[in-house]
Amino acid sequence: MRRLRVLTALTMVLAVACASEPASVTERERVPDAEGVVADIGPAGVKLADGSGFELEGEVESFTTRGHNFVPLAQLKGRYVHIGLQDRKVAWIASIGIVPEGDTQFPYTGVLDRVEDGRAYFEDGTVLRLDGSIQAPEGGRTVLAVVDAARKLVVELRPQS
Repeated sequence: MRRLRVLTALTMVLAVACASEPASVTERERVPDAEGVVADIGPAGVKLADGSGFELEGEVESFTTRGHNFVPLAQLKGRYVHIGLQDRKVAWIASIGIVPEGDTQFPYTGVLDRVEDGRAYFEDGTVLRLDGSIQAPEGGRTVLAVVDAARKLVVELRPQS
């Protein structure tokens, strides 16, 4: 009987915790509000190579897209990122890849979930815009996406073996 009470109490605690905590941004699809290469980042905000800038305030989730590992904001300079905004301030920032110096394209590898409305949705939650000429493979496969950071588009999407 005591075990049943303990089990019931634990179930209630878990139910309340799950109901009161929103899912982490890393656990859902992330359509970015902004994206690009980080030109500068500091306590006041982040500036992208295209000149756009966004304020940082409060706790900002910063992570890699593939492993959802924490990334210090200072390490994002020079990386291609997706940014989620809340009240016009950065709520989350995801590192998508590193753009080689002197180039505009970089690879992104992930398991393609689906293609919908000109976007590739990946199982890790990453959402990338596609060039209109892309013929996407079926979902459920690991693919290599070549992202053009200057155009903010996937310019090539092919299955990996």
